Amino acid sequence: MSEKKVIEKKDIEEAKVQTPEEGNSSFFKAVVVISICGMIICLLVILILNISNDWKNIYSDITSIFSGLFVGLIFSLILAIKGIRTYLMRSVASFMSGEEYLKKLSPEVLNDLRDKSYNILYGSDITSNPESLFNYIKRIESKIIGTPHKSIVNEKFIYKYFGDKKEIFNVERTQDFRLHTLDFQNHNSFLVEFKYSTELEKIKLDEFKKQVSFVIEIEGGDTVKVDETTPELLIEYDENTKKLLLKYEKEVTLLQEYTKLRIVSNRLEDISNSFAIASKDAFYTGNYNVIFPTDIRIKELYHNNILYNKKENRIITDKDGNMASININGWCLPGMVFSLVYEKTS
Repeated sequence: MSEKKVIEKKDIEEAKVQTPEEGNSSFFKAVVVISICGMIICLLVILILNISNDWKNIYSDITSIFSGLFVGLIFSLILAIKGIRTYLMRSVASFMSGEEYLKKLSPEVLNDLRDKSYNILYGSDITSNPESLFNYIKRIESKIIGTPHKSIVNEKFIYKYFGDKKEIFNVERTQDFRLHTLDFQNHNSFLVEFKYSTELEKIKLDEFKKQVSFVIEIEGGDTVKVDETTPELLIEYDENTKKLLLKYEKEVTLLQEYTKLRIVSNRLEDISNSFAIASKDAFYTGNYNVIFPTDIRIKELYHNNILYNKKENRIITDKDGNMASININGWCLPGMVFSLVYEKTS
């Protein structure tokens, strides 16, 4: 018995909920039904008059009936005009926002519709201000939306002393990630870029060049080995400022939606007190681990957490002595990924 009462109460609550579209549909159905009933009544009256052969009053009666019906329909139309307008507007909006219709529009028209939608949504003309955040994101969106991106990035940095030289690090960096393309037919290539800049104070340039090496393993492709003899490896050095720039690019052809890559690099680095990692591309989810020699202590660890609420714990960090880890759960936009400050304990 109690179950029946619950069901009946639920049915009543559902019956009370009515969307605007359902309301308009019911209203127009009622207008159509009333009109049809009026026409049927008129025909019945005409039929009865014909049967009774009361031809004298037929013409005037028909005129009166149709006049009354016409006035009633006009009155109903006036009452329904707001509903008709709303119905037509929603019908047009529904058609124009349909995926099939939008696919036929040019990119320029789609961008214009997006700008107008944002202005209506936020109640301000944010699209006309070139310095607005909207337009800043718009300038970089072509680089991060629709093109292949890194996904599930795992990186490990191992710092060791270079032989018996306690003022120089030998850095081995291992990168494992997947390249994910959202549109395999039109976007099936990705430019892998490796860029490193530093100042050589204690390292000789020839010594640095000899230690530089890369090994790139591409799933379903070849293994690429890079050293100082590779023509594509760019090493620029300014003797006055002691600044060095290392750059290497490799275009990877994607054979499937997900393609795994592993990059193992080796280089020398002067011991300073900090280092930072930046990304030119947006990526989804990253895990970073840094290990220094045991006589190095990590003091501070910084990361870009402005996109997330601290309560969400989207970026989790941990540091213990000479080791640190950064876990990014979600999207990381181009820019700084993290930086840390370290010092020698002795």
